[in-house]
Amino acid sequence: MHRFSIEIDAIGDQESDLLECLTCIDLQRPLDPKALPLIDRLVASGLVDRTPDGELALKLAGIERCKSLNLRVSSDTAARGVLNARRRRGV
Repeated sequence: MHRFSIEIDAIGDQESDLLECLTCIDLQRPLDPKALPLIDRLVASGLVDRTPDGELALKLAGIERCKSLNLRVSSDTAARGVLNARRRRGV
């Protein structure tokens, strides 16, 4: 009997950076100064809103993207655990 499974790639650096920025904005945590170009792109793409006083807030699209990335990380972690358990059992 042949079984197959796919390799689970870790979330990429760009997606990880995006998730970190969106999460920091959502939680009103300080952002790394190196993230400024990404923040400008997030504002331009409609994921983040910049208030007149310079504060950042997630727009609905930003909230949905953050949820999606968090779900991906959770799903990838769970899938990796299942595949590792299968390998240990020799399945």
